[in-house]
Amino acid sequence: MLRENAKNEKFRADLDRHGIDFIPFVMSIYGGMGRKAHNLLHDFATQISRLNETEAAAELQRLYTCLSNTLQSRLAQGILDRLPPEHQSFL
Repeated sequence: MLRENAKNEKFRADLDRHGIDFIPFVMSIYGGMGRKAHNLLHDFATQISRLNETEAAAELQRLYTCLSNTLQSRLAQGILDRLPPEHQSFL
């Protein structure tokens, strides 16, 4: 994904200088994700499943669901925030 590579290149030199690992987490407004974002979620799900003694697939689905809900809520809020005052009476 081009945005993933752009984010990685943009911050790499500064982060390397400070010894900081950086994993770009790129997600489109449609829910598509970069490869590194998917990999990070898989790693998180694996660790969560070990801690909770649950199935990694179930934890991964929960993570995707939480991200989807958050994305949709923030997009909706962003649209509502841009409505002119006269159209906000129903809020």
